[in-house]
Amino acid sequence: MRLPKIAYKNIKQNINRYIAYIFSMAFTVMVYFMYKSLVDHPGLSQGFAGASAVKSAMQASAVVIAGFTFVFLSFSSSSFLRSRKKEFGLLSLLGMSKGQISALVIWENIFVGLMALGLGIGFGLVFQKLFLMAISALIRLESPLAFYVSKNTIKQTTLVFSSLFFVVAIFSLGEILRSSLVDLIKASKRPKNPPTFSKIKAFLGLFLVVVGYGLASVPLPEAIPVLVLPVTIIVCIGTYMSLREASVWFLSRLRKNKKYFYTTSHLLNVSQLSYKMKDNYKTMSAVAILIAVILTALGTIYSFFNFLEADILFRSPHHFELTGQKADLPVYTKQIAQILEEEKVETEKDEITALLGVLENKQEQVVILPYSYYKKYRQKPLPINDHEAIISDPNIVYFGEENKTLSNEILKLLKTDVSLETIYFDSKGSLLNAHYSLGRQLIVTDSVYEQIKDQAETDNTYIYWQAKNWQDTSAIHVAKRIINEIKLPETPKNTPNSIRITTTPDAYEAGSIVFGTAIFIGFFITLVFFAACCSLLYFRLFTDIEEDRKYYLRLRELGLTEDELKKISLKQVLVIFLVPYGIGILHSFFALSALATMFKALGHLTKINILTCGLTISFIYLSLYTLYFFGAFGVYWKGISKKNI
Repeated sequence: MRLPKIAYKNIKQNINRYIAYIFSMAFTVMVYFMYKSLVDHPGLSQGFAGASAVKSAMQASAVVIAGFTFVFLSFSSSSFLRSRKKEFGLLSLLGMSKGQISALVIWENIFVGLMALGLGIGFGLVFQKLFLMAISALIRLESPLAFYVSKNTIKQTTLVFSSLFFVVAIFSLGEILRSSLVDLIKASKRPKNPPTFSKIKAFLGLFLVVVGYGLASVPLPEAIPVLVLPVTIIVCIGTYMSLREASVWFLSRLRKNKKYFYTTSHLLNVSQLSYKMKDNYKTMSAVAILIAVILTALGTIYSFFNFLEADILFRSPHHFELTGQKADLPVYTKQIAQILEEEKVETEKDEITALLGVLENKQEQVVILPYSYYKKYRQKPLPINDHEAIISDPNIVYFGEENKTLSNEILKLLKTDVSLETIYFDSKGSLLNAHYSLGRQLIVTDSVYEQIKDQAETDNTYIYWQAKNWQDTSAIHVAKRIINEIKLPETPKNTPNSIRITTTPDAYEAGSIVFGTAIFIGFFITLVFFAACCSLLYFRLFTDIEEDRKYYLRLRELGLTEDELKKISLKQVLVIFLVPYGIGILHSFFALSALATMFKALGHLTKINILTCGLTISFIYLSLYTLYFFGAFGVYWKGISKKNI
């Protein structure tokens, strides 16, 4: 029988081992194919701002997927071949040379690669239209991108993954070729002696994780960026040592608890798990860290997307704002009102005159606003008297305590000196639409404001319109018309215009495109990582399946029923799957908590907000993880059940 036929039959007979590998690779191929098809799509090069950025992001995503796939394939292939050493030893005894065994493995990889490529490109073609519709909605194209298949996309996808499959197959043969016939025949994955552990290493592993969590919880925003790398290293090492040593130590403690241990299910589960944890700690550590990265990355993006609206209003509270000297504004006010009327967007119009003053101690220019205006934008306004003021700066992220007293200052305006005994800092956002020339905003009582208003030589009038549904497409269209159709006076180069128009709906649209696309790309990339995590655990199940069959056969001979064995097996496999995910959630919880500390100055982006977003992402992936677990266990149990032995 020829080697290709033997390879094909071997895959067919052991399809349970290959099925998760094939489908995880097919999913990776599908995502890569869809990203490349979008990069090659002619409709993405025209018709909207930011097309080049989206194409660059998709191209970068495709590169990340290809790179990660190589790492995953190398790890899984080596592990897979290592579990088949005894099989290769028997083939050697039957007369096969190492060259023929190598050729057999390469043929198996070719068949598996062809199946993954065929399924991946096939599913990519099936779901491409939905993919294009989704990305078109995110980048707000007027009409969805049409279905498009490029020969270059198919060719490049086939070339990239064929090369990956072949290179990984060649590199993974090293261990088999280096092993002697005796090593291959005696290969065994189950340690004969009970697993041992070191109490010192177990304690050190748990200690490192706790230290990492403690550093991530430091309430100093300026320290978090410095601690990111050391905390990541500490937690990764701690996770590895905890799963290697602390897990076996914990199980040994359960063995000493006679009341708990000496029941049939507990005795069997604890004893068997000691071996499984010892064998699988490397894979479980890698999965736990990968899951933490997945949940943290997507939780971060989702947090910013979810609070995009609040962030825009934090810096620009007016939906449509016109600024300048009052005498210069009527013509532009009329044009804006006409556009709003034509587009039938309901708004409420108002205006405020802001004075310009100087803080004498710092020689700093400030924009002065009355307290009555300030109260409109604060649910809990700070109370002040005539000798106090409130200052707000939308261009500075403030890490201090809210409402902190800044200093005693003298506000100097022309011939009038107003003594301010106390100035409080307000971190709830800007009171006027932020722009490059807008300085700090100083709020004084209405009586002080009126006192200095008549003597102020310089002021600006802010006319603003507030729309009820400013995020709607109609409001966004109005914002674009205002920016594009209203021509402001020309000014010399590098000279700011005395008249400014700012709008929030178009900023909201731009932010939605950026974060929406980031979530879309991040979700698919993390799904590739997630599929790899699940596949790694699946491989570990089937690496030990021959030993498990012998183990459960002995238990059947001792009189245990199939239902009892299934429950015992379910609990053991559940631990292998659940422990890494639980650790990953904990890691991501503290990582997101550190992120929240960095942004605690933004009142709308609190720790509770960010952690809530993180938990939402965690539960979404937990539902996918649960479905995969039951599917994997079903295939695993089928392989060790009585009727299949």
